[in-house]
Amino acid sequence: MRIKARLIDDFPYKKAAMRFSGCNKVLMMISMLLLYSVLVFAACSDEYSSDGLTWQDPPSSKGFTWEEAIAYCDELEFKGLNDWRLPSISELRSLIRGCEYTETGGFCDVTDDCTEKDCWEESCSGCQFLAGPGSGGAYWPDRMSGEFDLVYYWSSSAVPDFNGYAWIVGFDFGNIAHPEVNEGGAARCVRP
Repeated sequence: MRIKARLIDDFPYKKAAMRFSGCNKVLMMISMLLLYSVLVFAACSDEYSSDGLTWQDPPSSKGFTWEEAIAYCDELEFKGLNDWRLPSISELRSLIRGCEYTETGGFCDVTDDCTEKDCWEESCSGCQFLAGPGSGGAYWPDRMSGEFDLVYYWSSSAVPDFNGYAWIVGFDFGNIAHPEVNEGGAARCVRP
């Protein structure tokens, strides 16, 4: 009960709901709470990924090594939320649109279940340069923003049999690759 009372006390539309009494007051509070929940969800939800993740948009414009990207996401406070993390390779792949080879379920075998170096094959090279459905030809959802021309995004997935390498997605070609972890890449954080 104490938690519910605190949530109602913190509820931003409490004063408006206090003008009603009895059952009307309860119904108004519930209606306003539902509206508030929808507005908060819309402010930072990801409409693009079918896995229910919320994506940082826009992402950081700073370049990171792999370890810096992990630390950046772990420490990120964005839109009032602080439970961000660097996405796995499967999560990051879920953003790819318009490239049948590397979209989730595509021909490229690199996933959370297959992160070894040999999982990479020619189909992981992606598609035509800047021919995706996103703004400017990016291979991500149309309304998503961020740098993508000759920039790749780190995943949290290391290449276990290739020490010092981690998986990335390049949204300019829609490709998946494994550069050295000390190279510069971008970070687009995610939260559950």
